[in-house]
Amino acid sequence: MSAPRFLNMHWRPDQGMRLVQATADLPGLGETELLVDAPFGGALLIPFANRIRGTIQPDGMLSTRVLGKEIRLPANWRGKHPDAEPCAMHGLVLNSTFEVVDQSRAHVVAALNTDFGGHWLSRAHIRVEATMGESAIDVAVTVHNAGDEVLPMGIGWHPYFRIPSGRREQVRLHLPARQRALVNNYDDVFPTGELAPVAGTPYDFTSPEGTPLGSHYFDDCFTDLAKDVEGHTRADLVDPACGYRMRLMAQSPHVQAVQMYAPPDQAFVVLEPQFNLADPCSEVWPAGVDTGMRDLRPRHDVAWTARWELISA
Repeated sequence: MSAPRFLNMHWRPDQGMRLVQATADLPGLGETELLVDAPFGGALLIPFANRIRGTIQPDGMLSTRVLGKEIRLPANWRGKHPDAEPCAMHGLVLNSTFEVVDQSRAHVVAALNTDFGGHWLSRAHIRVEATMGESAIDVAVTVHNAGDEVLPMGIGWHPYFRIPSGRREQVRLHLPARQRALVNNYDDVFPTGELAPVAGTPYDFTSPEGTPLGSHYFDDCFTDLAKDVEGHTRADLVDPACGYRMRLMAQSPHVQAVQMYAPPDQAFVVLEPQFNLADPCSEVWPAGVDTGMRDLRPRHDVAWTARWELISA
């Protein structure tokens, strides 16, 4: 039987360097789209992933404090409940246009100089490089603090991985996380500041063979990640009904969390390797909890890297 292989990838520099689609030739299935194009689908999350809460101002902006300084963020998300609290979601580059520096069918390099619309603490130069081989897509994001102030930085990625068979209940996931962050509810999904062990619960995906998703609803931040000797965290997603297997390797040692979003009535699983826990600067987190933000001094860099790999059944 032939091995699965990537055929193409489609990035949108005008949408914050979002990976909107990747296509592969899969044994027994032929040419298959592997991503679902959905809200935030394939987006790079910079300078923070997930939600940030604050006080909504009369003009609709959200005010909060980061490193002791007050900032104002666009309140670009809220739950579906009529009384849901608006929040800031998934960073400040979603609507930015990156400059493409180099591009071919299997390789792209793009860059952005940004002050984050004046909503963050310093300026940054962001470089994104993606390379597609037959069996893997490698993504690297490097952020350089181009300003004169400390730059708090969280980086993540938000791909909606399609379930090719459409049968979500039998999909198996391996995710080596020992804890998850508890939330107030699955509409707001705001962290309470509590971390709970996953062992012996429906949230335990540490088995090397993977655990079926079943009919459970997930929108959870998994943390306390097991890492290999190189500091990498490996997540495997298997669709036994059609023999599809993939691996997402978070290669940056700064990745503290993987957010998983998987509604039971949808044929996708979102796996988001990210530096930071949700609402990372909030006082809900007890003293001593590393919420994942990296504080870059001026002229310093930080990198987020990941590999998305197709595995032969």
